[in-house]
Amino acid sequence: MTTQPDWPTLQINSVGANVSALQCLLMEKGHSAVLDDGDYSITTSAIVRDHQKLTGLSETGVADAAFFPELIVTVSQGDVSEAAKAVQYLLNKFGEDLVLDGNFGSNSNTAARNFQEQMGITADGIIDPVSWQYLFGYDAYPGSGGMGFDVNKFADEANSCVGKSLASCASYFGVSNPNTDWCAWFVRMCGLKTGLNFGTSNIASQLSGMYGKFSFSSYSPKKGDLAFVDAQRHSGGISVGHVSIVYEVNATKITTINGNWGSSISTSTVKKADYNRSNGYSVAGYSNGSIMQFGKN
Repeated sequence: MTTQPDWPTLQINSVGANVSALQCLLMEKGHSAVLDDGDYSITTSAIVRDHQKLTGLSETGVADAAFFPELIVTVSQGDVSEAAKAVQYLLNKFGEDLVLDGNFGSNSNTAARNFQEQMGITADGIIDPVSWQYLFGYDAYPGSGGMGFDVNKFADEANSCVGKSLASCASYFGVSNPNTDWCAWFVRMCGLKTGLNFGTSNIASQLSGMYGKFSFSSYSPKKGDLAFVDAQRHSGGISVGHVSIVYEVNATKITTINGNWGSSISTSTVKKADYNRSNGYSVAGYSNGSIMQFGKN
């Protein structure tokens, strides 16, 4: 069994899939004023405080280890509910591509069983308190984007591809040139070659969503991070324009490695100061399984 994680602590300025799932669970409990937009706003904090009051908890407005057990409900195949939608948000962090419709049908059940098997917990497709804690507590499968993954090896693999055609990436996956996010295919290939399993996610926005957390605080990128360009949050989740791999960071510049169809795999260097502009870069921090956004004022 994978080590049982702690419940996350979510509060104002937290964003991502965990927040969306929390908001769905609040709706499940009858708090209709909340939206599952993935933004832990002042409104969400106030609704959390209201639910804490109803359940006799300290009214902090922070969702923590004391709060989650009072909020979760059991979900199983056949359920159609906001709680089922919360599970779908959380499963998509792990490379699934479930429709967020709150219908816990066969696809959601299969995804849940796969998740439980990967984590070494009872694989029955039923989301009980243990499964909820694993879903909220992890943002990637251990060893495939969290602790134990060699980010330097990942970045070095990308660097070894510089100058090569993306046809080598297509050949690796046995595909031609579909109308797709080749930047994401390239990232996935480098990950698979070095022990990072992105599942079947070949879409840049899916790669970001897998990690499920965004922070709008400042962040200094490091080698092996993912850089997401033009990242935007919206009611449907996260959209991004491009994903690349951070290779080198110094006092003034950030160098990334990029895969785009029609040109060779190449490096791109950006002045570090430019990341203070509002053009929406973000990075995946594998050491703690999170995504943190930088480049936002």
